[in-house]
Amino acid sequence: MNERNRPPVSPTVIAGFVLIALGVLFTLSSFGLVDAGSIGDYWPLFLIVPGFISFVWPRKSSDRFWGAVLLSIGTLLLLRNLGILWFRFRHVWPLFLLAFGVYLIWKALEGRRDV
Repeated sequence: MNERNRPPVSPTVIAGFVLIALGVLFTLSSFGLVDAGSIGDYWPLFLIVPGFISFVWPRKSSDRFWGAVLLSIGTLLLLRNLGILWFRFRHVWPLFLLAFGVYLIWKALEGRRDV
């Protein structure tokens, strides 16, 4: 990868910042300064970080779409786990149908542009 195409911040740096932020948060929590909850509440970060990386630095055109999907789902789940947003799966499952339909249309229209 040449210098012009290199992203200003690498995915590894982003992952490092996420780990540092979690470390600071749970250190403050262990001293009773903030209530960070349980580390298990933060599992959606395993969807958010790769989704963000795929959205910002896609390797192929479909990576940006799937990055947005991962980022959206991970963010919704994290907000739910932290008690900021409340919903049940039965309320949001149609969004998966919607996202897949948008993806199918996007791929079909992208195929027409290549012709």
